[in-house]
Amino acid sequence: MKLELKKNILLFECCRLIKGKGRTLLVDFQRRKLEFLDNEIFEILENMSREYSVKEILNLYSTGIQEIILEYFEFLIENEYAFQCSKEEISLFPKMDLTWDNPAEITNCIIDLEEYPAKVDAYRKIISDLEILGCENLQIRNFKGISIEIISSFLQLFNGTIITRIEILTPKTYDINEYVILMNKFVRVSVLILHSAEEDSESVVSSSQKILTTKQPISSANYCGLVNPGYFNLRQEHYLESLNFNTCLNRKIGIDKLGNIKNCPSMKAVYGNIQDTSILDVVKQPEFRKLWHVKKDDIKVCKDCEFRHICTDCRAFLESDTSIEKPYKCTYNPYEMVCE
Repeated sequence: MKLELKKNILLFECCRLIKGKGRTLLVDFQRRKLEFLDNEIFEILENMSREYSVKEILNLYSTGIQEIILEYFEFLIENEYAFQCSKEEISLFPKMDLTWDNPAEITNCIIDLEEYPAKVDAYRKIISDLEILGCENLQIRNFKGISIEIISSFLQLFNGTIITRIEILTPKTYDINEYVILMNKFVRVSVLILHSAEEDSESVVSSSQKILTTKQPISSANYCGLVNPGYFNLRQEHYLESLNFNTCLNRKIGIDKLGNIKNCPSMKAVYGNIQDTSILDVVKQPEFRKLWHVKKDDIKVCKDCEFRHICTDCRAFLESDTSIEKPYKCTYNPYEMVCE
């Protein structure tokens, strides 16, 4: 499609720009694609494209810069990241509402499971409370190995509940077929991650279930907090949450292997124990909710990173004890645009 100088150029609303210190990241959330742009293009697309036509924008720059801008505009149009319209038509394409909300008070929970039989009544109470809080997503983590029978008996507690998506992390101690049988029995288990395995592999159990095996030994909750491109989240919902909240801890609750209630099982702060404390009471505490509001735009270094709104955050392992430090396990330097 030929670029029309008299018209304006607008990004499709599913394409969002994240400006870093050295460059801008374009994220196409519909097609799960990433592109890098110059920061000058960010300023044009964010602050000028709705007010000025392509020709009017070009007139603000010298000849050499004009050529670069035209190349970018043609690239965006050709790859369907942007489209053109007249000034009169701009009102037909309102900007996206960037607010985020969810009807659930808690959207996800992590339980580190090791001594299940001793806490069965407490876990029943947790599941009941999670339903009241509207939680639909659960991760069960085990590091040293428990039997499939214990996992199976624990999963039975969720039958008939609103918790519809369960992810399990556990060592590979059985033949893969045993785990397939487990997932066929409990269809709400969407992902089963088997660590300390002989090889890295992926097996599809059904259209909504898969088994991942990794040779990586995961021996404790200290493994949590890795930050790398493999964990980037290219869902628009994640992006909107990141603009408004902390994407790691917002509306999350965790239970460590001792039954301690935390924001995440890998964190230090404890708000009670499942044997004598209701998670309904914990969730009401302002101190428990405090970290929900630590946005990436408030965190040192992260606020200058072009990947910040698609990145998973980690408040468990930081470079210092303050809550606004970058994740300790992130090696990316946004000022040099390299991993250190």
